Amino acid sequence: LLTESVLRSYEHLPSFGGINEECKATMDELRENLWGRVKNPATAPPIFAEAVGLLVDLQSGEHDELLDIFVERSRARFDAALKRKDADEVATVSNALLPVVVSVGNQFVACFVDRPVLTSTEAGGARSKLMDLLDSFINLYYAEVQKVIGDTNDISEVTAGITILSEKLVD
Repeated sequence: LLTESVLRSYEHLPSFGGINEECKATMDELRENLWGRVKNPATAPPIFAEAVGLLVDLQSGEHDELLDIFVERSRARFDAALKRKDADEVATVSNALLPVVVSVGNQFVACFVDRPVLTSTEAGGARSKLMDLLDSFINLYYAEVQKVIGDTNDISEVTAGITILSEKLVD
C-alpha cells in the first residue's frame, strides 16, 4: 500500500505513470486469479484459505463477500464430513468431524482475525461470525453423537469419543 501511494503521488511523471499502470494491471490479474481459486469448489481448503487471506490483504472492499463465501464453503466441508463418516461409535464421529472443525477454525482466524490489515472492528465482527459457525458445527456434532449414544450401552465408547473431542478442541 505504501508503494501504491508513492506511485500515485508521482504518476504525473511519465516513468512513474507507466509503472503505476503496470502495477494496477498486475494487481487486477492477481485479484482475478485469487477470485478464481476462491470461487472454484474444487480448490483444496488450504489453497482456498490462502487465496481468501491474500484477497483480504489486498483490501479490495470484498471483505463481507469473502466472509460469506468462507462460511458457506466451511459448512459444505462439514456437511461432506458428516455424510462421509460411518458412525457406529462416538470415536468414529469425533475423528470424522472434529478435524474439520479445528481446520476451519484455524483457517478462519488466519484469514479474518489475525490479518494486520484488518481493523479491530472487522476482526471482532469476524470473531463473532466464527463463534456462530463453530457453534453450529458443535451442535451438529453433538446431534450425531447423541444418535450413536442412543444406540450403545458401552460407556467406554462414549468416554473415548469425549476424550477425542477434548483433545481436538484443546489443539
